[in-house]
Amino acid sequence: MTPHQLQYVRYLLRRVKDLYVEKEAMSCVLDSPKSNAGGNGIPWRESVARMQHDAVYCSAVEANFAPHFQKIERALEDEDLFKRLQQLQ
Repeated sequence: MTPHQLQYVRYLLRRVKDLYVEKEAMSCVLDSPKSNAGGNGIPWRESVARMQHDAVYCSAVEANFAPHFQKIERALEDEDLFKRLQQLQ
């Protein structure tokens, strides 16, 4: 794998992680009885945006996702694995 390809795959992994944080934030907001009742007066999109920029929330979600990304990162750095995968094609 070329350095450019590796950089692109890492970018895609970061993007997947960001989308996962957004999905989790949306789930929290939409599952909350307060937001469903409209009692807090804050639009759900604004609540999701706030959660996405909350460092504590993001680190908690990322901690749940970290083991998966660590496996992928190790696989990306394993040249023997890539050689074996290429032989399968």
